[in-house]
Amino acid sequence: MTLGAAYRQRWGLTQRQPINRHYEPFPGPQHAFDEATEYEVLFGGAKGPGKSHAALYKPLRHVHLERFKVLFLRVDFPSLVENMDRAHRLFPAFGAVWNERDKRYTFPSGAVYEFGYAETLKDIRRYQGREPSMLVYDEIGQLADENVWTTLLAELRSPDPDIPRQAFATANPGGAGEPWLIRRFVKPCGSDGSRIYTDPTEPTLTRRFIPARVTDNPIYRNDAKYMATLRALPMRKRQQLLEGQWGVGAGRGLEELDERRHIIPAFDIPSHWTVWGAFDWGYAHPFAFGWFAQDEDGTVYLIDSIHGHRMLPWEQAAKIQERAPERARAVVYAGHDCWNEVKARGETTRTIADTFKDYGILLRKANISRVTGLNNMREYIKWQGPEGTTWRPRFFLFDTPGNRRTFETLESMVTDPDDPEDVLKHDADGDSGEGGDDPYDMTRYGLAAKPAKTRQPKQEHDSSEITPDMWAAEAERQNRLKYRKEKRRERPLSEFGEF
Repeated sequence: MTLGAAYRQRWGLTQRQPINRHYEPFPGPQHAFDEATEYEVLFGGAKGPGKSHAALYKPLRHVHLERFKVLFLRVDFPSLVENMDRAHRLFPAFGAVWNERDKRYTFPSGAVYEFGYAETLKDIRRYQGREPSMLVYDEIGQLADENVWTTLLAELRSPDPDIPRQAFATANPGGAGEPWLIRRFVKPCGSDGSRIYTDPTEPTLTRRFIPARVTDNPIYRNDAKYMATLRALPMRKRQQLLEGQWGVGAGRGLEELDERRHIIPAFDIPSHWTVWGAFDWGYAHPFAFGWFAQDEDGTVYLIDSIHGHRMLPWEQAAKIQERAPERARAVVYAGHDCWNEVKARGETTRTIADTFKDYGILLRKANISRVTGLNNMREYIKWQGPEGTTWRPRFFLFDTPGNRRTFETLESMVTDPDDPEDVLKHDADGDSGEGGDDPYDMTRYGLAAKPAKTRQPKQEHDSSEITPDMWAAEAERQNRLKYRKEKRRERPLSEFGEF
């Protein structure tokens, strides 16, 4: 008799008989999470609705299946201990046996419930080939790199077609992973979770967002001291942890960046505006090129962005030459790696700057200071003044596909916990080119070329009220100004009187 068969005989179980979990989820979000059947599900929102407890119990619905395997993760081992302690109090009652070395429980059916941690792509190597059929990532808001999640999804599989393959996660707003969680779950599914997202190329890949608050937990909502503690938090923390609001800024590198305020319809750039380019080189990680324009008031516009992956220097230069206008290639500020030389046997290889020069693109060394560059970007995007006043930002992105990709990167940057004065650097996936902070570096170089001047606080027009018609009117005003300047240049000196 096999070990699994012996367990089943001892506990009076059959392979297809679900166990009694002795668990009744709270009505509302916790119950919705327990019943969810979508491929990816995020149970997120404020503190206290019982997310971790629900995540621990969710897989127990399937541990009666012999080949069922669940991988329960946290961002690091210390934060995982509390989850394992809960399991140690609960799982032995179901006949599960603990293996300390492998950090896993084996149930009488033969199902496996494994605990682990994953913060980087390197961490995932220990789980490759395990064939988990269910992935649970508790407090995934602490995970900065979306590539870790998507790479884990590729491990989901099972030889038994009757075993569901799903991925579940819990999160609070405000963590390092908030930007990509908003992009992946909150925006496509709605902040109220009213929509189910379906991948347009693969209908079986669905996503669901289930928002929850502490008031959904009858235990904590009646705990006056706990509720008072949450209400006493600073405003943004209170919005995140009590009200469950996403995208309110705390923890983001560019807190005031707002799609409604900073992305605008494109218009023709007047010929007298200053135009320049910025370039961040990359091969295994993507390259990013953008061209900028500045008006008479010092406002800067990112006209468009170009991105590419696994392209040689000459291929990048050719793509930029084809896509970007000549004015944008006249002066291009680039990272200093474009001048790196590899010397061997007394020879010097051509630099990236040399190659770009062949294509009529003259690179200049950008100001690469990360901290001052970040502060300069914050000055440009700023729209919130003192005492509730609002300002017109001094940096806008034209609404183009390339700029949308750049904006997503800017939006995803979070402060570095080891260096709060800088943003956390993260690399793109070397195979797909997805992710990475290259568009951020490109934008930082471009704005550093024209440092923003500190302005005096004053009430300005709120750009959230600006409509496409207003931008068109602004473009018309600039064209009239350009026409008047050209007419003045054409007038003979005699018309201006004697000097």
